[in-house]
Amino acid sequence: MLLVLPILYTCNACKKKEEAFDEKLAGIQFVQMPFEEVATGETLQIKVVMAASNECGDFNRFEENWPNDNTLEVKAYLRYPQEGVCPQVIKTVEKIYNFTPKAAGQYILKFYAGGPFLSKRVFVR
Repeated sequence: MLLVLPILYTCNACKKKEEAFDEKLAGIQFVQMPFEEVATGETLQIKVVMAASNECGDFNRFEENWPNDNTLEVKAYLRYPQEGVCPQVIKTVEKIYNFTPKAAGQYILKFYAGGPFLSKRVFVR
């Protein structure tokens, strides 16, 4: 029994504490769509490319805003660790954004680029 307690203590001490992160809005540099027409309910996988300000930056989330029924604004957020040393090198981050339209029509997808938006048209049949 005495041997079990030190082993349990050692295993618990090895667990990493959760890292704290800062979240920052990223300017999207490039958007690549495999095609511009899709069926209702079909998922269009869109490659989104953004730049992290250092080597530790990583994708965190997308934020969507629908200003009207056929226009979607997409913003991307990166996360950076609050502690540690990160090489000050611009890093390219790629992520797939999934767009699944629920109704037929023409959509304008606007991706935040740090100022103006990058706009893409999608036709849904």
